[in-house]
Amino acid sequence: MKTTANIHLLSTNTDSHIFKNTKRNTLGWVTGAVLEDLKQFPNQTGTQNQHLYFTLPQSDLEISKIKEGDYVRIGKRIVKAVKNCGTIGYNSFNEVAFLYFQKNHEKVIATTDKSLGLPSIPQSFIEYYITEYNKKNLIETIEVELEAPKVLDDDIFLDCSYKLKLNNNEIVISETKSNTNLTVELNKQSSFSMLPHPMCSTCRFKNRINTNNEETLPKSKVIELLREAFNRRDLYGNFGEFLTEHNLI
Repeated sequence: MKTTANIHLLSTNTDSHIFKNTKRNTLGWVTGAVLEDLKQFPNQTGTQNQHLYFTLPQSDLEISKIKEGDYVRIGKRIVKAVKNCGTIGYNSFNEVAFLYFQKNHEKVIATTDKSLGLPSIPQSFIEYYITEYNKKNLIETIEVELEAPKVLDDDIFLDCSYKLKLNNNEIVISETKSNTNLTVELNKQSSFSMLPHPMCSTCRFKNRINTNNEETLPKSKVIELLREAFNRRDLYGNFGEFLTEHNLI
């Protein structure tokens, strides 16, 4: 069985691989040692950390129903469902009131925010989402796979509810007609190792780490150059010129 999940990109003050250049409204992705190196420069002027969330609208489908301990999207906020006097709800932003969930509040089923302890979103989809976002193509929904209820025999169900289908705790994206173009893209090998750098949306790092290119730079050298670039940075000037000088963009 399959179901349609909504996709939301929300700003965060926590660590994230995804960054938005707020002036140009473009996304970027960094990872590995470079990400660790950049954590000392969180949310620079004109950039904002982002997380992706897959959510399910509340419906008759058991998996979409909000229960205690679930995470729920309310506008641009993610809250945790708690129980108060036997009723499920959430604490207000300043935690002075207990509020009830509304019909338009959606349960989070997967995210790039690992701190929530939820299933993760496949890296291939994240890269595809960012690439399409930067082309001004916003992906708002996705078909995901569900596991059928467990059956002991023809008429005895061990578990009557559908559950998310996972692969190593990653949500499984369905290969349906509505996902045809997406499926083709996800099956392609990624054409980049890192997307635009958060400090400058025009920066495109070449795949110079772990490749057979004779011009490949050691990872340590790339990080050294990035540190030096940050020391000389301005948002659209010296930083980009420095990387161009060293043939990194």
